[in-house]
Amino acid sequence: MMHTGPGVLSMCRSGDEVNSNDSKFNLTFKTLKTMDGKAVVFGKIVRGLENIYK
Repeated sequence: MMHTGPGVLSMCRSGDEVNSNDSKFNLTFKTLKTMDGKAVVFGKIVRGLENIYK
């Protein structure tokens, strides 16, 4: 999965170590191709996306 539009959920990597993650999460409001390969996408909002714009 990639950061293809609003509602994509991903987790940031911690530093430059390959096998490290921490508890920093992203929720996209638009397409973010710059995050592809830098953050691990694990899901997408399926309902209620309009609530993030309120």
